[in-house]
Amino acid sequence: SLDYYLNDNHSIGIGGSISTRNSDRIASSKTIISDANNTNTLFSENSFDRERKNFNINPYYEYKTDTDRLIIDFNYVDFVNDNTNILSDVAGSTVAFDDKKYIQDGKYSIKTYRADYTKTFSDNFKLSAGTRFADVKTDNDLQSFEEKNNNFDKVDDESSRFVIDETIFALYSKINASFGEWSFSGGLRYEDSNTDGTSTFLKNGTLTTEVQKRPIQKVFPSASISRKLTEVLGASLSYSYRIRRPSYNSLNSFQTFLDPFSAGEGNPKLSPSFTNNYQFNLTYEGQPFFTIGYSKTEDVIFQLIQQDNATAQIRQRDVNVENNANWNFR
Repeated sequence: SLDYYLNDNHSIGIGGSISTRNSDRIASSKTIISDANNTNTLFSENSFDRERKNFNINPYYEYKTDTDRLIIDFNYVDFVNDNTNILSDVAGSTVAFDDKKYIQDGKYSIKTYRADYTKTFSDNFKLSAGTRFADVKTDNDLQSFEEKNNNFDKVDDESSRFVIDETIFALYSKINASFGEWSFSGGLRYEDSNTDGTSTFLKNGTLTTEVQKRPIQKVFPSASISRKLTEVLGASLSYSYRIRRPSYNSLNSFQTFLDPFSAGEGNPKLSPSFTNNYQFNLTYEGQPFFTIGYSKTEDVIFQLIQQDNATAQIRQRDVNVENNANWNFR
């Protein structure tokens, strides 16, 4: 990174990073499949070959005085995540299994534009506001192969492509104020985002494209108020409304195999979760020592593990649970 100070109030800078990571590993597994009459065992190995490359650059401008601060910056991330894994049986198995090969290549491009302004009117009052725009594109390609006559032949019905195109526009503001023994902080954030997930795959021999849309237009408020009770004791009460988006990997419908019968898979129909969070604190010298918290989440993201009894296949994926309420005491 490099910073250059134009004068006492103005500066520009640029930061960046490049990283690569290559990893190879082999996981061995033993799977026992039982029913009322028989017990069979599959010994298998899963060899992984992964290559990751990450490039990031972040130029910015800053204006700063005793009472004003303005930051304008741009952040660009280019991430490549290529994976190849081969599932193969090992001698001693009593279950027939054809070796499988999966090539999963992923490309991620994230551009973020941000402007933040803070005005300090006095030691007791500060106002800040800003805006942010993010443009995200991901492209994941899965190619599935099965061994036939010592060669891996592509299985078109199990191969697919998944592309995400997402934009997020946000406006936000925050007030910090204190008066006597009281302190207050409050903020508002408005978001207008659109996420399109496009799946391309073969369905009954026909190339099919399905688009899953996820528009969001919401206001997210937050507020907290605190009061000094004595020189060292204090109390505070806070509220916030938050969003948690599913990860891009969890939206990807591809399967990532641990062994021939166990895999994690994505869920392109996942929705974000929204949480109302309330909290009360007693503090000692500004640090909480007793807390009561309550939160209620809509469409909470939950990790579900299911087994198909007919095929013995186990799948782990994220799903939405309608409601989740939580009390906590610390």
